[in-house]
Amino acid sequence: MNLVEQIYRLERIDRLIRRKGTGPPDAFSRKLGISPRQLFRLLDELKSYGLPIKYSRERQTYYYIREVDFNITFEIRDKDCRKVLGGKRKNYTGSGEHWYRQIVLENPNVN
Repeated sequence: MNLVEQIYRLERIDRLIRRKGTGPPDAFSRKLGISPRQLFRLLDELKSYGLPIKYSRERQTYYYIREVDFNITFEIRDKDCRKVLGGKRKNYTGSGEHWYRQIVLENPNVN
């Protein structure tokens, strides 16, 4: 799995948790196309970064115990001085998601 696919998977995990639409762990892992063990590892890693993820047995879904900003960015620079930014989500408040994808050419000789 390449880096972009991993980022999309993490964003999907975040989106399903926000919507409280994960279902139980087996269903959640099937939605992501991974094993339950992989899911638990990913959730543990996200928790280690400070994401307040909990599971409700009553609702059978994962959820955040408080509002969080989930933000993944990456930057690639090549020898032509092209700068690519992508995968940045910011300021999710429940009313919408804001995505930022941009390619900036920094070299004036490149059209």
